[in-house]
Amino acid sequence: MNAVLMWMRRTWMLGIVFIIIQCLTWFRYQEAYRDWSWTISLVQGATMLGSPFIAGVCAYMVHRQWPRTTRRDLAGTGRSHHLVSDMTWAVIAWGWAAQAVFLVIGCVSCVVHHADSSGLTLPWQLLTGPIALGASAWLGTLAACLWDSVMTIPVMVLAVFLAHQMFWDMHLPQLLSPDFATVPMSPMRPNPVHMALSILGNAGILVAAKAGCRWQQSPAGARSHGALATSITGMVALVVSCVLVATHPSADLIFI
Repeated sequence: MNAVLMWMRRTWMLGIVFIIIQCLTWFRYQEAYRDWSWTISLVQGATMLGSPFIAGVCAYMVHRQWPRTTRRDLAGTGRSHHLVSDMTWAVIAWGWAAQAVFLVIGCVSCVVHHADSSGLTLPWQLLTGPIALGASAWLGTLAACLWDSVMTIPVMVLAVFLAHQMFWDMHLPQLLSPDFATVPMSPMRPNPVHMALSILGNAGILVAAKAGCRWQQSPAGARSHGALATSITGMVALVVSCVLVATHPSADLIFI
């Protein structure tokens, strides 16, 4: 059986937790089904709680399942870089599954109630949540690989949670936790330029953190130059997205 599926079987309770997290946002705004954009925004916006949770879970699982001594003993084996990778992707898969469930529920509700679709910004609205969730997960995994302490868990939960407010106030991309609408979107809609750059920034974090984990887990004398180059590329993408949002006039506003 695929290693990711095996980890998903071991962590099935996470699926229930992610469903609960989606419910906490969904049932707070019960009229969202009258607006397509609002509905999709709520599904993605559940990352405000989901992203800190998934970062903490990944940090915990690395600390619990693959502590530094175990990773050091297995370094250099054929699949050593998959030690934390398969586990992290399994956690991410549960988060994506919960998002998919509520996306289907939301779409059906909107179709039944003939919701207003004028505020939709596709495909960007469908990508913001999943990419942000994946970025948060890999950030938690990387932090646990670099800092072998139980304190990594609460630090990552708090850091990712506070990042939402910090990036909002500093006019940066919506990193780790996209903002969501609290009222019907029409006649406004999410800014596609800002969303695209936010996706670029979160994808950069995901790529940089994943490649960084692979580089860090390799033996000191045999670390992959390709992984290092990939990690640097991800960081460059993050910096580019931040610079463009901060300086480009059409990218500053989240809603237009």
